[in-house]
Amino acid sequence: MNVASPRPPGSTSPAPADPAHRHRHRHRTARYAAAIFVCALFAFVTAWSGMAQAASLHTVAASAAAASPSTSVTISLSPTSPILTSDKKAVTVSGTITNTGSATITAPVVHIALGSRLLDTMTSVRNWASGSLDIPVQDVATATVPQLPGDSTSAFDATIPADKLDLGYSLASLPLTITVTDGSGQSASAIRGSVRTTLSIAGGRVSSPLKLDIVIPLTLPADPALFGPTGTARTTAWINAIGPDSALQQTLTEFQGLPVTWVVDPEILDPPAAADNNLPTPAVTTGSASASASSGQESSASSSSSSSSPSASSPVPTPTSTADGSSNLTSGNAASSSAGASGNPSSSSSSASGSSSSSETPTPAPTTPAEQLAAVVANATSRFAELTHGQNVWWLPYDDPDLTALSATGGSGSALINRDLSVALPAQLSAISARRALWPVGDMSASQLSRIAVTWTRTSTSAPVEVLPTRAVATPQQSQISGAYRLAGTSGLLTYDETLSRTFSAGGGDEGLRTQLLLAQLMATYQTSPESARSVTLVVPRTGGMPSSALAAEVAALERASWVSVRDDTETTTALAAAPTTSLLGKPTAGTAFPPVTATSVNGTTLHQLGTAADQLSSLSSILVDAQDEVSDRARALDVVGSTRWRGQASALSTTQKTADAAMTALVGQVTVNPSDINFFTDSGQITVTVANGLNVPVHDLTLTLLPRRYQLLISHNSKTIEIEANSRTSTRFGLKAVGAGTVRVDATLTGPQGQDLGPAVPAQLRINVQPTSSWMIIGGLAVIAIAVLIFGLRKALRRGPRTPTPLGAGDEATPEDAIVDTGLTTRHRPTTTDHIEGDHSDE
Repeated sequence: MNVASPRPPGSTSPAPADPAHRHRHRHRTARYAAAIFVCALFAFVTAWSGMAQAASLHTVAASAAAASPSTSVTISLSPTSPILTSDKKAVTVSGTITNTGSATITAPVVHIALGSRLLDTMTSVRNWASGSLDIPVQDVATATVPQLPGDSTSAFDATIPADKLDLGYSLASLPLTITVTDGSGQSASAIRGSVRTTLSIAGGRVSSPLKLDIVIPLTLPADPALFGPTGTARTTAWINAIGPDSALQQTLTEFQGLPVTWVVDPEILDPPAAADNNLPTPAVTTGSASASASSGQESSASSSSSSSSPSASSPVPTPTSTADGSSNLTSGNAASSSAGASGNPSSSSSSASGSSSSSETPTPAPTTPAEQLAAVVANATSRFAELTHGQNVWWLPYDDPDLTALSATGGSGSALINRDLSVALPAQLSAISARRALWPVGDMSASQLSRIAVTWTRTSTSAPVEVLPTRAVATPQQSQISGAYRLAGTSGLLTYDETLSRTFSAGGGDEGLRTQLLLAQLMATYQTSPESARSVTLVVPRTGGMPSSALAAEVAALERASWVSVRDDTETTTALAAAPTTSLLGKPTAGTAFPPVTATSVNGTTLHQLGTAADQLSSLSSILVDAQDEVSDRARALDVVGSTRWRGQASALSTTQKTADAAMTALVGQVTVNPSDINFFTDSGQITVTVANGLNVPVHDLTLTLLPRRYQLLISHNSKTIEIEANSRTSTRFGLKAVGAGTVRVDATLTGPQGQDLGPAVPAQLRINVQPTSSWMIIGGLAVIAIAVLIFGLRKALRRGPRTPTPLGAGDEATPEDAIVDTGLTTRHRPTTTDHIEGDHSDE
């Protein structure tokens, strides 16, 4: 056996090398090294995992919040304070948190976490906002909020220090999360809510910012009362729609000083005629404006008063509630006078002295519904006339017709479009702007749009601007994207981005978060080709969009963003004139439409009923004297059923059309024949027929025709042309000839110069009792014969004298009172009393 030689004590020299020992030593060393490496690797992985878990805590929370929104806390950002800063400058994140649960959050803490990865494409922005893209974020700021009970809200402000934003970016959109925890801990159980948003950095100079055109429509609501009969309900509806406290005027106030383009239905400032049972009384030319207002036709009154300045116009009435809950209309003067009555005496006396020193007579407050509506329209018109520099006004066709739906219904729909296009702007609206705009709801073919544009150009002073989605033109390269084009047959074309417009103006969601998302999307659009001159158009839905205050805050935020430039009116007009030329696709490409396209309420039945009412009005107009303007106003009032406002409002449309049809039937029925019963006791003669005109205007060339239903009566010259003064009646004579006796019903019909039916749907009837002379002669002859027979018989009886009674013979006996006398021609045996008794015995 081999034994190692012993080493001297204290010797440091190695023992003699043994090959087997050296081999075992190498293997042992390798195992030790491997163990040490594994331990080191384990420690490194553990440490890295811990750091990664801490760094990604907010990302996980935000992802969970995006996938399943917290039901404990909702987080909102201030729309007026966008998270926008330049590099190396602190920024404050402001908003509110709401405890939607019932349990109190004892120590709410708001954590702001920021990521450093750029969101430089629309896809990355969309995926980050939706929660499908996870990006590591780190805490950069916190804010402590007082104890938050259930169903309560508290504001927060968290400032991100400048050193946390020193990331080396001059223009960037970065991911940011806002997380609310109960306490300072950030465990999953402590999180009460989280949202994802972005932070925008704009520190560098932008040479070619993205140009923006912002288009906002202003149209009337789908309220049937706006188009009803004259009265408080109609006037109140118009005050609610365009009055000083209306949403329309609040929108104008919110956007004051901001560069936007208003696309306006001119009917807002030029109301159609009321659905009355009569025409307005013609205005007295020598009278004041109040004389025309008393006619009951609001549109005429509004036209005459809207030209005056707001200071000279009548005070604008406002709806007020009485103690019983009913609605009254109170004018501005009345409200101020009542306030003065309840105020201090000194103010009243001073105002009295001031008024006495003035030589001007105060304008009387409007009293009739027509005067009140005229004052409201004048006030709204003055608001548009005083729009600040930088804002455009483009007029839609009157009544904002549903171009897509009407074009699909054929000839009747196209005729309605043409009528709307032919209505000219009144002078007070043309003074505000002469630019017109076509903006259909839904997709239309290029040929349809071209025909409409050509038709409107012929009836207007200039070609319209068209507002269409980008899907209507061929998709250009990113470096050539434009929201403005030149288009043949028009004054230009604005193509709006539906995705960006949806972010900008779609209703729902938090307004502040939406503003941040829009800023990030626009920066991503800009960064696809930062050196190219490009433009984008954003639009707002006609209905159902964000509140005007939130939209105005977004526009204000866009003006602060250096990578976009919002065009004013002059810049938009210049851009349309110098824009690249394009042509429309035959039909827009498929895509998700925005604004959303709701179902149309206009169909064939709607247009058929409109045609019936229009025919009635046309027939009536043929006999009216000097009433062309009133008829035109009434025709425009009928055409409101073709408006875009009725999309998704079938019930409101039905109510409006029923009201208009009933009023038109009553209007035509104002000219009528008085029904009567007539006794005609001759072979030939004349009768008188009375026709009444209940209209406030005279009629002429009215033809009255009598049509007997039976042949017992002939009418020579059965048609007569007549004229009747306003609110009067006239009588006309017709020659008749009796053919036979009997009661004859005669239809009395009224027609116009071209044979148009007028008057009630069921014609009036005359009931004539015909008894000709020949029939009376026959009756008289029979009566003479009867009288002669009577006289002859009486005379014979008198000449014969009284009859002498014959005495009874010897064998004659008086007849018993109870005897039965046989009056037969043959003599039969009359049994005696004895015979009857015997007969009775024989029967027994």
